[in-house]
Amino acid sequence: MHKNTKIIIFLLSAILISCSNCDLKKEQAKNKQANEALTLSASYEKVNENDIESYRFDVKAKRNKVVEGEYFPSSQTIALTITDEYGKMLYNSSMGTMFMDIIETVYPENISEEHTYSIIWNGKDMKGNHLPNGKYKAMLLLPAIPNPYATDIEMEIE
Repeated sequence: MHKNTKIIIFLLSAILISCSNCDLKKEQAKNKQANEALTLSASYEKVNENDIESYRFDVKAKRNKVVEGEYFPSSQTIALTITDEYGKMLYNSSMGTMFMDIIETVYPENISEEHTYSIIWNGKDMKGNHLPNGKYKAMLLLPAIPNPYATDIEMEIE
C-alpha cells in the first residue's frame, strides 16, 4: 500500500472516531439531562425595558422527576452571570442585591409540566459601563435547595 494511501486511511479513521465521539458525548449529555429533576433550555432577546435597551433571558424548566423538600431559600429564583470569551466575570445579578429570606416553590412542581423563569439585564457590567459589541456567555442559575440547576447560552451584543 502506498504511504499516502495509509495516511489518508488513518486520517479518515481519526475523523470517523472523532465524529462518533461527538455523537456519544451528545447522547451522554442528553441522558444526563433526562436524569436531572429539571431539564433547562435558555434563550434571550433584545428588549426595550423602561426605554432602556436591555436583554431578557428566559429559562424554560421542564420537570422530569419530583424532588422532595426542594425549594428556593430566598426571593431569588434566577441568577445571571455574564462572562467574556476568556471566562472573566463582567456581571453578576446577585452581587450587591439583597433578597428576602422566604421559602419559594420551585416550579414546575409536577412531572412533564413546564415553567419559564426570566431575568432582565441592561447590558452593563458591574461598574455600570455598557459592554462593547462582541460575544459573551450568559450563565443562568436556579438556586434551588438541595440541588441548584444551571444552564448557559452564548450571546452576541451588536
